[in-house]
Amino acid sequence: MINNIIVWGDGGHANMIKSIVIANYPKVKTHLVSKSEELDYLKLAQNRSSLSIIGVGDTNLRIKLLDRLNKFSIKWITLISKSAIISKNTKIGKGTVIMPGVILNNNVEIF
Repeated sequence: MINNIIVWGDGGHANMIKSIVIANYPKVKTHLVSKSEELDYLKLAQNRSSLSIIGVGDTNLRIKLLDRLNKFSIKWITLISKSAIISKNTKIGKGTVIMPGVILNNNVEIF
């Protein structure tokens, strides 16, 4: 059972992701984590009932954050907006966010 979804970031991109979390998991507690709070949330992120997602929009910062967090036993969630249109044969990797209005056609792979 999922009790917590941790969004690693606290800016505009993270807030957009939070709205997708709330739409898909209305009863789960969502946490936006700023850089200064990262160490405080590591233990919660390693909990069996917690899932994480990167909520940083800048690609370079996102990669650096992912590299730091992958040193820990963190479980990643894939989030898909309810307004996205996705072909049945699309492959989407863990930790991916499909934002509102996205259309993914046949044979698309996102990892």
